[in-house]
Amino acid sequence: MNQEMMWKLRSALEDWISEKFIDDMKYFYDKFSTDFNWFRSLNDARKAALIEIAAFMGYKNLCGLSGLFSAIEQEDFESAACSIEENLSFLPGWRTARLAYIMESGYYGR
Repeated sequence: MNQEMMWKLRSALEDWISEKFIDDMKYFYDKFSTDFNWFRSLNDARKAALIEIAAFMGYKNLCGLSGLFSAIEQEDFESAACSIEENLSFLPGWRTARLAYIMESGYYGR
């Protein structure tokens, strides 16, 4: 296989992955919007954090975190952030901390 063919294959794969990623994000956004009335009232950063968690855990597994969803519904974002930290130990620590920060603060960056 020559270099040009490898780059074409890589480009095609990257395009496919990007399309699947966008499809997944749309799917999660639609599922949250349909299943949880409070989702629409969240700011974009908190919505993005939930969608990112769903991408890692799967939608059903995430929905099993009733404490997280209860805290979000009550707009107790400090408790929601604690729930993220407690339940996402399978992720790298920096990622869990970032998602918890986003949920608590409503902002993407520190």
